[in-house]
Amino acid sequence: MTKLPLLLDFAAQRGLVVVPALRRVSKTTQHVVGRQERQKQAQAAFVYNKSVDIAGKTVLLIDDIITTGATVTAAAMCLREAGARVLVAALAYQRKS
Repeated sequence: MTKLPLLLDFAAQRGLVVVPALRRVSKTTQHVVGRQERQKQAQAAFVYNKSVDIAGKTVLLIDDIITTGATVTAAAMCLREAGARVLVAALAYQRKS
């Protein structure tokens, strides 16, 4: 199951706007490698979607699993380089029935 419907539901209930500011360019599997390899892989995993203007804005970056922090750190760095202030959250969420 894709995580996007859960994210959209979570955002809608809180009045948040979801924007595709990042594009993942690497599909490497992080859970089978060590810390150093995760950091190396994560640094090349994301590119900023230049069609989304986030300069000067605060962005909430949500991840469902943060183990070493390599993926979320790389994503946050990419967003910061685009001029955003980045807040990071790990989120466990279940839709209301």
